[in-house]
Amino acid sequence: MGTIPEPRTRFFTLITRRGLAALTRAANGEPLRLTHMAVGDGGGREVTPTPEQESLVGEVYRAPLNQVYTDPADNTRIIAEMIIPASAGGFRVRETGLYDANGELFAVSKPPLSEIPAPEEGATRDMVVRISLIISGMSNVILTTDSSTVTATKDYVINAVKPFLRIDESLGEIARAGEDAQAAARGHLGLGSSATRNVGTTSGTVAAGDDARITGAVQKAGDTMTGKLTLPQTSGFGVNTDNVLGGSSITFGDDDTGIKQNGDGILDFYANGQLVARIAPGVLYVLNAVQTGDGKKLAVSSRNDSTLNAGFSLWGDGNRPTVIELGDDQGWHLYSQRNPDGSIVFVVNGDINANTLRAGGAIYQNNGDSYGSVWGNNWLSIWLNNQFAARDNNINARVTSDYVNQTFVRAVRLGPQAFSGALWRDYQLGGGNVVTGFHTDGDWEMEGNDDHVYYRPVQYLVNGTWVTAASV
Repeated sequence: MGTIPEPRTRFFTLITRRGLAALTRAANGEPLRLTHMAVGDGGGREVTPTPEQESLVGEVYRAPLNQVYTDPADNTRIIAEMIIPASAGGFRVRETGLYDANGELFAVSKPPLSEIPAPEEGATRDMVVRISLIISGMSNVILTTDSSTVTATKDYVINAVKPFLRIDESLGEIARAGEDAQAAARGHLGLGSSATRNVGTTSGTVAAGDDARITGAVQKAGDTMTGKLTLPQTSGFGVNTDNVLGGSSITFGDDDTGIKQNGDGILDFYANGQLVARIAPGVLYVLNAVQTGDGKKLAVSSRNDSTLNAGFSLWGDGNRPTVIELGDDQGWHLYSQRNPDGSIVFVVNGDINANTLRAGGAIYQNNGDSYGSVWGNNWLSIWLNNQFAARDNNINARVTSDYVNQTFVRAVRLGPQAFSGALWRDYQLGGGNVVTGFHTDGDWEMEGNDDHVYYRPVQYLVNGTWVTAASV
């Protein structure tokens, strides 16, 4: 058991060195559990197994073993079997390997070249792959298998169930076997003559419309049921249609329109598979819009894309008996309030934007103008113009500021200072000048050429220009 024999044939199986180690442990009482088999294509070429291998050269498929057993005719021979289903083809097999529960390659085999076709290539049969091993000293080896992995090929199953009735045939085998087989089947079931072909059209039978003979039966026409009707169906009931809503639901007319119970106290309404409304304790939810009206419609709707919720409510208290309020989650509100004295107040805690505001006969427009009886049933701008025009100094006849600046004196000043020549008893300064100072080098009498005066011209401003005043 501890050596690896040399292969003597072209196709053979040998135990790897890891497999020999597992057999040694099994001889010492550790169970040997073989679990998987793999097949490979050798990487596209013929391969020769070696004891040193730890994996296949070109593994293409691996699966749990279908069964592992000792050959009844030779207790030194172990046979391992794997099934490759027809759906897993599309490769060639040049090598096979047997693995233990630790994932170690226990044995490797070189089988004859075989091809496993793919389903699209016409594969219709499962393939059984077996590896046969001869192990000396098998009496010292404890071999365990997993019976839950045992399967069978499709052909085996088909042949095994031939004596039995197929569910998908719906007793068609008995029908095809002829009248004698059908009569025998009815006899085995104890049906006797009550099992009659086409009983619904046979006169004198209940199925032919003679149901009045059944005691306590509800008649199809004109009868009254005094008790409750219990339906055996536990979910998805349809009225003249199928039901795709599922659960505790009833559909009407088409299979996705109806009512569905969706929790304790919750009733949902669907139209063409879309949830449109929900009734819960104390509230009715409508997912998109509520409309009222026959011709012209009034709708209350939500596009479901706002950041806050909003509500429209009617409430009141002792100070405000009746309040109709529109508000949101953050406290904004707009409401009409009736006070205890019967007066009405309209309140909004935000801005109001409007092109025109009206209060009775008064009007306030977005350009700032206003209209009302206090302005003689006219606009304020027109009233003001009329008032100005009615004054004694007609506002329309007044000159403009440009005319005043160009025509009238805007300012008066003294011009640059001048110093006279020597004075002798009499001296004229010229038009538009005024004396502003006096100078003398001798006594205070004008007797020589040592006396002088300081003077400046008088100037006035007209049309932005300073003009020196002339003398008369």
